[in-house]
Amino acid sequence: MSVEELLTLGGATIVVTIVVEVIKRALAMSEAAVTRFGPLLAVGVGVLVVTAAAFAQGARLDAAILTGLLAGAAASGIYSFTKIA
Repeated sequence: MSVEELLTLGGATIVVTIVVEVIKRALAMSEAAVTRFGPLLAVGVGVLVVTAAAFAQGARLDAAILTGLLAGAAASGIYSFTKIA
């Protein structure tokens, strides 16, 4: 995946979902902690990942922060939806 693709909402959502899952498993988070802090973790990771990619690419940071927020929210929603199904 190239940096340009990472800056898109779809690319960032995939990366954020994977990174959040790795963090949850590494920290051995309980289900209660995931329910409580998972969305906040996803949004934080989204902002960090996309902002870092934008900084490396020289892209606009305001657009990167917004894309990171949306990617984190989407990743959190995807996790919640698959957990229900």
